[in-house]
Amino acid sequence: MNKFFYVLIFLSFFVANAQRNFNQFSIEAGYGFVSPLSEVPDTYGASYSGLKNFDFGVRFMFNEQFGIKASYFNSLFESNRNNGFGSKINAFALKGYYNLANALDFSRSFSDDLGVLLHGGAGYSIMSSNVLTGQDQVYSIIAGFTPQYRLSNRFAFYADFSFFYNLSHDFNYDGTLSTENDVKFKTQMYTISLGLIFNIGSNSQHADWY
Repeated sequence: MNKFFYVLIFLSFFVANAQRNFNQFSIEAGYGFVSPLSEVPDTYGASYSGLKNFDFGVRFMFNEQFGIKASYFNSLFESNRNNGFGSKINAFALKGYYNLANALDFSRSFSDDLGVLLHGGAGYSIMSSNVLTGQDQVYSIIAGFTPQYRLSNRFAFYADFSFFYNLSHDFNYDGTLSTENDVKFKTQMYTISLGLIFNIGSNSQHADWY
């Protein structure tokens, strides 16, 4: 948690010392679908995918092309068989952003209101099980892309696809312990979220659309 606030202080320093003709800060929140890509033990043929992912973040754009985002997300993996198996992930992530729409001049080729951001970075998760005690610490490599549509100079609608390569699990998505001979394992998952972006600042436009 402390690392997350250090990131916000770091971003605030840039805001205080940068004089730009566009806004650089945005607050973003979304909700959507989460699913394991790795095989989950066959606990009565259950599925652990569903509309159970929430994410919230603060993004800062250094310029019209590059930015950084500190975010929190919560994902639930619950058995559709109602058998009590499942797990929960609370995670923090730090990702770099690249404005593909500005680079390819979408405003000329498509629309002034259509944007696409590419992102990649790393995350730290605390995973808890529905059936076992204790907590599992997991580190992740994250990559994805975010199409967005400008609703006004303050608000934009976005759809995000993110892929997670999770390192060093002890718990599996069904909440069972899945180590063999004390060797940890790796898994993959993905999220698809829809949400809103709120742009902050005194200028008329955000860096995404400048």
